[in-house]
Amino acid sequence: MPTPPIIAATDIGTAKVTVFIAEAGTGPGGAPRIIAAGETLTGPDCMKKGFILNAEETCKRVHAAFDAAEKMAGGGLRLKTSFLTLSGSHLVGRLCPGVATVTGSGGTVCARDTARARSEAKKVDAFPKERWPHHVPVAYLFQPYRINNTFFNNPVGQPGRHLHSDCWVVAADRRRMKLMRDIVEQYIQNPEVVVASVASGTLLAGEDKRRNGALVVDIGAGTTDFVLYQRGCVVMTGVLPVGGDHITADLADGLKLRISQSGADGPDRLRAEELKLAYDPGAAAAPDASPYVWRFGNGRVGDRRIPLSSVGQVIRARTDEIFRFVMARVTKFVKAPSDIAAGIIVTGGTAKLGGILDIATQATGLGARAAEFPEWVPAEYARPEHSAALGVLLHAQQRLARRRTAPKRGVLQTLKRWLRF
Repeated sequence: MPTPPIIAATDIGTAKVTVFIAEAGTGPGGAPRIIAAGETLTGPDCMKKGFILNAEETCKRVHAAFDAAEKMAGGGLRLKTSFLTLSGSHLVGRLCPGVATVTGSGGTVCARDTARARSEAKKVDAFPKERWPHHVPVAYLFQPYRINNTFFNNPVGQPGRHLHSDCWVVAADRRRMKLMRDIVEQYIQNPEVVVASVASGTLLAGEDKRRNGALVVDIGAGTTDFVLYQRGCVVMTGVLPVGGDHITADLADGLKLRISQSGADGPDRLRAEELKLAYDPGAAAAPDASPYVWRFGNGRVGDRRIPLSSVGQVIRARTDEIFRFVMARVTKFVKAPSDIAAGIIVTGGTAKLGGILDIATQATGLGARAAEFPEWVPAEYARPEHSAALGVLLHAQQRLARRRTAPKRGVLQTLKRWLRF
């Protein structure tokens, strides 16, 4: 019996590095089976808003995460493939239209037409060098084919004059991407990159949700990644340079806690983080609940009581702003609420905030739900901050399956491809 391929997923976030190692196809229902995991904290001295600030320190944290995963797996693993999540405000996306004249017999679409329509979409210069001199495409996310205003997953045989194939293209700053890959390549060879929002969406938005329309919002420590699905496909992606760390900073500022300019995790910052995670609007509204919290909570000079409602107001203001910014970005792709019938799926480490689903609903007017993990994810890893890394495992398995079933090119086809004949 052949040995199942081993796949690895690495997520280098603003708050932590996560590594998962899994066997492809041996979990429940043919899903990946996680055999090892490693995790280390990064912090403001390594990462900020998805950008690497200190490559040496980040390298140490990545090494610690891989070392923990290898020890858990018992060593001796031979990876078939490895993937790395890609986030940060340097990511930009553009919609590229592709169109081909129908040339099939009887005015119907043929396979050549579908290939030409997608090829034309890829030819569009979405990122001119004058504006994005260092950006390179990293993902081509095609939408269903379209004839007039009717969509088809497979339009071959359909009558029409023109076949449209729109594609959402994501580009990344090659310098920042190379730095991240160089760090990871010290432990695994040739990692492929996956857009973080697409990884989270692959895991959390099932086929029905993608077909009905869904918005997956992954709020991390330094960034908010989001992906919009309609008609079963990715319509657009985006990244906001705002996350849970900004809520912590708002609390520290509003409660007059002192945080160093470097953002180091001193006692005052940790207190702000503690108040953020402990806030529960449901518990605060209970009749026997105390209406106050202590500023420092340790009895030191300057400690005083602060209305719990003030903590809630600060958290709500920033969180509401995040969801409104996301909606402002997706508005041009959403003509009616029915275009996102499945609502918003909220995930990421900040999704653990009390009352965040209510805030999302009020800010967007859409139904919001927490992340629901598939059964193949063990309970100890089914946490919102792991969504992107777990999604990469599923994405990797799907890509391996496509490679196995793809027809192999013959010698002539390979020569034509090389010569662009």
